[in-house]
Amino acid sequence: MSNYLHQIGAGHLGMLELWHNELDARLEGMVMKEDVICFERILDESNEVLDGVEAALDRLDANRENYQAFLEYYGSEAYMKDVEISDETDDYADIAHGVLSEDLPYDLVGRMFQTSIRMLELATTLIKER
Repeated sequence: MSNYLHQIGAGHLGMLELWHNELDARLEGMVMKEDVICFERILDESNEVLDGVEAALDRLDANRENYQAFLEYYGSEAYMKDVEISDETDDYADIAHGVLSEDLPYDLVGRMFQTSIRMLELATTLIKER
């Protein structure tokens, strides 16, 4: 028995235990309150992140037809003809024509592929962790 408990006597032990229990409950309540605050922030942030992801997915889905048209153009006879015209004349000098470069279209196709893989991997991880 601690010196303090010895001084107050065994008769006061019940009150001391009650006081300790009340203190423990208050401390636990404070920790619980901090947990609620923390997880409320996580809830809000997660909803905000999902709103952004859903909006981005909606835009990506809406762009699919345009992207497919781009893929059909890239490497087609029309594309090759436009590249030839661009290389041999100044007909396209007054417009942006990065699409006729070798790097920009290739980079876009690669990014789309890598982003699609990343989306699949993340979705798989999220489903498995659920």
